[in-house]
Amino acid sequence: MAAGPTAKTTLTYTITNTAALPLTGLAFSDTLPAGLVVATPDNLNNGCGGTVIAPPGANSISLVNGSLGSSASCTISLDLQVTATTAGSLTSPAVILSSSQAPNATAAAINLTVTVPAPTFTMAFAPNPLGPIGPNPITGTGTLTFTITNNAAIPLTGLAFNHTLPGAPSSGLQVAGASTFTPSCGLPTLTATVGGNIIQFTGGSVAVGGTCTVTIPVKTAVALTPAGTYTYPNSPVTLTNDQAAPATAGPVTWTVVVY
Repeated sequence: MAAGPTAKTTLTYTITNTAALPLTGLAFSDTLPAGLVVATPDNLNNGCGGTVIAPPGANSISLVNGSLGSSASCTISLDLQVTATTAGSLTSPAVILSSSQAPNATAAAINLTVTVPAPTFTMAFAPNPLGPIGPNPITGTGTLTFTITNNAAIPLTGLAFNHTLPGAPSSGLQVAGASTFTPSCGLPTLTATVGGNIIQFTGGSVAVGGTCTVTIPVKTAVALTPAGTYTYPNSPVTLTNDQAAPATAGPVTWTVVVY
C-alpha cells in the first residue's frame, strides 16, 4: 500500500476458522510503526465479536474475547492516520492471533509506503528570445527565473539548488544585478555574485500549495558582435529538499538576436 503524509488508510484484519468447531477467546495485539496512529474518527467495523481496543490517536490495536463460528470468516477494519512527514516505508510487524481452542496463527508483517510528491520546478529566461537588439556591438540583458511549487500535503523544507551559467558563446552569461526571491520561499540563502556565473540557493521552504520564485538578472558577459543569433544552452538544474523526491528543471536555452 502507499499513502502520502496526512493521508488516511484503512487497515483490515481477516480471521478465517477452518475448524469444525467454533473459536472463542480470539485475541491479538498489534503495535503500529512510528508514523501511523489510529485515525480520528477511526471508522471501526468489528465483525469478530469481543472488544477492539483502538482509541483515536493510539499506536496499538487489540482484540480481546472475540468469537467465530466453524468454517467462517470475519473482518475488523479501521482507519489509520499517516503522521510520517518524509517518504519511506513503514513496517507493521507480524501479528499473533490466539484463541481458546486452536493453535496460534500469525499474520505476516506488512508495509505502507509513504510517498511525498516532488515539487514542480522550472527555470525560464525572459524575454526569450531577446531582440533583435542593436546595432552591434551590444550587451544582451534579461532575467532567469526559477519557480518552485509545492504539490505535497505538507510543507517542504531544505530546498536547495545550484546552477552555473553557460560560458559560451562569446564568454557566456553572468549575473547582472541583485537577485531576489519571494517571501513564500522562507528564509533561504541566495548567492549570486554580480559579474559571476554561479547561482546557489539553500535553506528554502514552501508552504502547502505555495510557490517560491527566485529571479536572477543576467547579461551577456561581453558586447555581442557581429550581428547574428547567439544561443546560450543552460544545463538541467536539480532541486533537492528534506521531504520529497528531487525535481529537475531544464535544460533551457536563451536566444539573443543582434542586428
